[in-house]
Amino acid sequence: MNRLVQGLLGKGKSILRVPYRYLKISAFKIRKASIQRKKRQRAENTVTIGFIVQMPEIWDKEAPLFEALANDARFELVLIIVPHYDFSKQEWTRYGEEKAFFTQKYPDAKIVLLETDNDMVVDDSYDYIFYQRCWEHYLPEQLRCKNVIKHAMTCYIPYCYYDAAEPDSYFENNFFWNLSKFYCCSEDQLKQVKQIGNIECQYMGYPVMEAIEYTDRLQDEKNILWTPRWSDDPAQGGTSFKKFKDRILELLEISKNVNLTLRPHPLTFENAVKEKWMTQSEVEKYKLHVVNSGARLDDNKMIEETFLTTDILITDFSSAIINFLLSGRPIIYCTGKDFAMTDTFRDVIDSLYLAKDWEEVLKYVRELIAGNDPLYDKRRKVISRISGNESSVERIMEDLYQGVFESCDV
Repeated sequence: MNRLVQGLLGKGKSILRVPYRYLKISAFKIRKASIQRKKRQRAENTVTIGFIVQMPEIWDKEAPLFEALANDARFELVLIIVPHYDFSKQEWTRYGEEKAFFTQKYPDAKIVLLETDNDMVVDDSYDYIFYQRCWEHYLPEQLRCKNVIKHAMTCYIPYCYYDAAEPDSYFENNFFWNLSKFYCCSEDQLKQVKQIGNIECQYMGYPVMEAIEYTDRLQDEKNILWTPRWSDDPAQGGTSFKKFKDRILELLEISKNVNLTLRPHPLTFENAVKEKWMTQSEVEKYKLHVVNSGARLDDNKMIEETFLTTDILITDFSSAIINFLLSGRPIIYCTGKDFAMTDTFRDVIDSLYLAKDWEEVLKYVRELIAGNDPLYDKRRKVISRISGNESSVERIMEDLYQGVFESCDV
């Protein structure tokens, strides 16, 4: 009986979904028309864009666009900084490193802060609002997409590369249906989203991949970076954090020329406390142990800065793999390949060193330090197939400008 009821509820949800979508799209077109009329009535031809920001660690996806917009007189920019959301406690905390990062990096930028939970920071003076993430539980209600679209067009550049084939339900949450402009990060992502239908999406390249500029590293010292995932979810390949956190420091014993940096996902320690892998006291002791052992915890907020001086990456399933792959340097991949991936990412994985246990990690590190890198040519071939990101920032900028001043046809 329960199964029958669940089935009927599921069918009911599907039946109701279609009219909701059409109503939403109709409302979006009306709102877009209103914004366009407003802009044509202005004396100045400027576009006002707000960026809702919270996590410095994923700002690299939007930074190239933001900085180009800041240097173009056609655009006025605002950084709307949201306080840290503590994943372990499921609540907002006080302003901390997110406020310090953005105010120091952009001292001349216009900054808006949320002093209370009820602050209404988005009004009709904005033309666009950009989001860092597609998950809105970390935002106060007034900044969620369904409410912001009443005042401005809503935009999103994915905070992670599309490497695992997402279920349709991922793109069917309200965030994506309330987007005015979804700038997909790959052709693979665009293809899947278009199959769902009625989501405003396009592919113009991925700005972060255009912005990375690697140079050759010929130093005798070898810098190794470990970037474990935060979650043990098998649908995402799991995480090497629990398996290797007490052994990773053994890499320092391989050679005096080895430097080791740990950069767990920003949610790793909070999730470890939440899931009771570790207590908060154990987290602090572990961090101290890492530093006292001669390794370091990465303090660069944007991972690309660390990639520039990294010779070997040890990682789990992560969109960061794509960015580091562009360096041509070797990657040791520590999680399985028995879950749904995009065609592009499966090609990438086949060019990496796959380590199913700690002994294989040690083996690959020793070989790579000794100069043995048999997958070098294969990586180069994969890199040559990942294209389409040139001029992505310029294309998105023009689309944003034209999206406001183009003739209204709804």
